[in-house]
Amino acid sequence: MSFWSLLIVIWRRDRWLERRTRTGAFGFFFMGLAMLFLLGLIADPASLREPSLLAGLMWTAVALGGGWSLWHGLQLEMEDGAVHGLFHSPAEPGSIFLARVIVQWVKTFPLTILLAFLLLFLLGEGWPPGPFTLLASLALGLVGVTGAGMLLAYLTFPARGRQLVFPLSFMPLSAPVLVAGTELVRTALETSSLLHTGPWWRLLFVYDGVMLAFGWLMVGAVVEEG
Repeated sequence: MSFWSLLIVIWRRDRWLERRTRTGAFGFFFMGLAMLFLLGLIADPASLREPSLLAGLMWTAVALGGGWSLWHGLQLEMEDGAVHGLFHSPAEPGSIFLARVIVQWVKTFPLTILLAFLLLFLLGEGWPPGPFTLLASLALGLVGVTGAGMLLAYLTFPARGRQLVFPLSFMPLSAPVLVAGTELVRTALETSSLLHTGPWWRLLFVYDGVMLAFGWLMVGAVVEEG
């Protein structure tokens, strides 16, 4: 099975599971909005307009929404038995993991952009000075969040109490993305210059590579044991 065919199979399977349960990637968007609403109730709106706080708020919403979407998708796979069926297909386990990450990224990236610009519209000061930095950091950061979440979801798949282990582990595991993404978004909100942002871009690239490499190597064995 070619990698392109694998992507199509996973995309169609995910869409079928989502239609059957009447849920979908929009859960990611609504989880992010719920978090923003709760913070708006307890925080001073004026303080949230600070670029550093606004950037941190944006990435917290993206991470929480992404984590919920990933975990909910895995729960659907477990209930349907699709996890083992997919990993017993002729495709390599590592290719399945990468295809799952790509499909999840494609589903959630447009909603990430929508969530980010909705937040800027509500709390920001208009169009950011560095839109390229904003979009690129969201794209790269979402790869890391998706890869880390997918890896953690499969690693906790055979564990008892996985409903508790996953949420407690996901945010600490995603911390490098949250830190680097927050710094890059803050820069995008303050200036169009990319000076002094090199270390944060390198952190995102390295983190994305590590998560994808670990998933490629480990996920197949973990699912077989589960």
